[in-house]
Amino acid sequence: PLSQISPPFIWVNRHHGGHAPYNGFLENGDHEKLNAKEYFLKYGGDEERLRKDYADSIAKFSNEIETTKETLEERGLTENTLLVITSDHGELLGEYSQIGHDLPGCPELVRVPTTFVHPGLDSHTVETGIMRHIDLVPTLLDILNIPQDRFENLDGVSLTERLPKTGQSY
Repeated sequence: PLSQISPPFIWVNRHHGGHAPYNGFLENGDHEKLNAKEYFLKYGGDEERLRKDYADSIAKFSNEIETTKETLEERGLTENTLLVITSDHGELLGEYSQIGHDLPGCPELVRVPTTFVHPGLDSHTVETGIMRHIDLVPTLLDILNIPQDRFENLDGVSLTERLPKTGQSY
């Protein structure tokens, strides 16, 4: 647990957050025990319900981020900790008459926010542009002053460098 791990460390928390409001993620609804198929069979036609459950799951995820920040503060680790918050994809909740995250490839699925939290970063800076998940590892290596040439076939570019105006996504 984050409350006991000794620095230096990399702690990865795969959180369901906005991924989907099922499989027990929310504890306050009759959907808490449903798997994805059961959830969508029961609520798939109710866009209002889907959006409410999704918003509730995002709120719970936000609360857990605050709990993480509080744990780091209590342990005196905030000055040397970079939080990276992102998602693997978005979710369709009725857009294009689709539910879920398989197809079609569209902005709602591929444009996900990524947030970096650190006391040395300006909390009001918003950058827009293309960032790929494969850019996270080179960026973190760069921040930690670890040479990227130590790793073979490392795709992506460090976000600490100027990103090209055009690029290729893998």
